[in-house]
Amino acid sequence: MSYRKIVKLRIKNFQSHDETLLELDQRVNVIVGPSDVGKSAIIRALRWLFFNEPRGDAFIRRGEDIVLVEAIYDDGYIIRRIREAKAGGVNAYEIEKDGNIERFQGFGVEPPEEIKEITGVRKYKLSDSDQVIVNFQNQHDSAFMLNDSPAQKAKAIGYLSNVNVIDEAIRRANNKDQNAKKDVKKLESRKEILNNQLKEYEGLDEELKIYELVKNKRDDIIIKRNRLDMLSSLYSSYLANKESIAKGNNYIKQFRNLDQILKIYKDADEKWKQKKSLEKIKKDLVLVKNGINSDRFVLERTENLNELKTKISNIQLINSKRDGYILLIKKYNEINAKINEVKYRISSIDIISIKEKQDRIMCNSNLLNSMKNFRDRLFQINTIYKNEKENLKKIEKEIDSNLARYIELIQKGETCPLCGSKIDESHLKNIKEEYYGLR
Repeated sequence: MSYRKIVKLRIKNFQSHDETLLELDQRVNVIVGPSDVGKSAIIRALRWLFFNEPRGDAFIRRGEDIVLVEAIYDDGYIIRRIREAKAGGVNAYEIEKDGNIERFQGFGVEPPEEIKEITGVRKYKLSDSDQVIVNFQNQHDSAFMLNDSPAQKAKAIGYLSNVNVIDEAIRRANNKDQNAKKDVKKLESRKEILNNQLKEYEGLDEELKIYELVKNKRDDIIIKRNRLDMLSSLYSSYLANKESIAKGNNYIKQFRNLDQILKIYKDADEKWKQKKSLEKIKKDLVLVKNGINSDRFVLERTENLNELKTKISNIQLINSKRDGYILLIKKYNEINAKINEVKYRISSIDIISIKEKQDRIMCNSNLLNSMKNFRDRLFQINTIYKNEKENLKKIEKEIDSNLARYIELIQKGETCPLCGSKIDESHLKNIKEEYYGLR
């Protein structure tokens, strides 16, 4: 098996290293030099490249804004760790091969698995809480496992060889077995308690059937009671409206001669106008009488016979007119009497009361129309109820038919499809009793 080897290591702006390029030997490499020249910083740079340690950016060279550690392998792979000092800057791993670069960001605490696959450098778990680096050591570290106790060495070897997996599996199996036994005891105790409690409810199935049957009957009674209350209320409203309509009809009968009264009032108004005209004629008649008297006085003093004849003919004409005026005055007095009679009759009528009664009649008429609509709706509801009742009878017949078909199929099968017991007459009787009992 051949292993991938680092041939060059490039360090830029990491602690004391400004720009360092190390060419490594294929076998052993020794780094020597005076203190504080950056020997330990090389190991820290490798730890940062392989394990993403240390955290943060305190190792960036002062005054610089980017740090880079790059490992160049003998097969052409390049692994690169980059970080910028500014907030939100680049913090990434890169894999480069034949000029193609793949970048990884947001990888968390440890390097991406793709980086570990190429480097082959990992931490190894030697206990439940310890992980160690076996690829290289820091200055002054003791040799690997030489200072550990035999028990610690055995445990570390177990972890390295995965024996700890078997020990952990055995431990978990023992814990689960103990917990299962405890659970079994608890469940048996709980089972006994529940069995004792279930004895109190041995007849619960029958009681539940009775309860469901009573509940259905109660719901049906509530629905029918609500319908009865609604119908009673509507019937009361119907009777009240019927009574109001009867009263309205009585009011209407009381005023059935209203049109005749209005006609009389209109005739009286015409007579009143005629009265005014006759009063004017009466005044003219008085003037005519005065003229006659004057003419008589002149006639007595005249000596001219022709003139007298003329005056006589005029007087005769005036007398005929006077007779006509007398007839008109007589008619006027008759009309005036009728007008007074009509005024008396009109004054005895309460117009406001008539208006109120007319409004009440209109209201009762509207109520009558509402009651007619309600009566039509009630007929529709009764029709729907009859149709639903017929549908219910059809459904019950269909259920009875299906029940008979079901019993026939069970008899042919000779075994119950639910409990598997043999079908006999008692089973069939119980099925029928349960069905008709629920109905």
